[in-house]
Amino acid sequence: MVKKAQQRLYFLRSLKKAHLCPRILVDFYRCTTESILTNCISVWYGSCSASDRKALQRVVKTAQRITGTQLPTIESVYQKRCLTGREASSLRESFLPEAVTLLNSTPSQLELVSQCFSTATERSSRLQPHSAPEPEAVAWDEASGAAASTPRYMKAVGRS
Repeated sequence: MVKKAQQRLYFLRSLKKAHLCPRILVDFYRCTTESILTNCISVWYGSCSASDRKALQRVVKTAQRITGTQLPTIESVYQKRCLTGREASSLRESFLPEAVTLLNSTPSQLELVSQCFSTATERSSRLQPHSAPEPEAVAWDEASGAAASTPRYMKAVGRS
């Protein structure tokens, strides 16, 4: 991951040599390098070793020198993307009343909800199964043992 991010810094340096403004350089860094460094960060960063964290932060510091601006550290990005205990409990508290209301709904209310979902999926043509066209029936000439009529696809191509 660090190697791939360092490869992207080459392009950032090239843009710097082209005398682009720092805002464009930061946007490019965020889209290319930071996206690589923070891909699934909430999963792997907790079990990352100290040397790996230093290597990741080294890439960020190099990007800071190239862009000439302050960039967020890997640690701050990790903390920003992970829910703290307080945030998780507030999310749970806001969701719980809605879930209880849905579970305590009468069958007619649940039927209305299912009808809303079913009409939405009926309107979407990409969710409907597509069927292949039926094959064309071909009459056989018993005497010659060949097809009595030329199939449509052969007529379109000009074969007969």
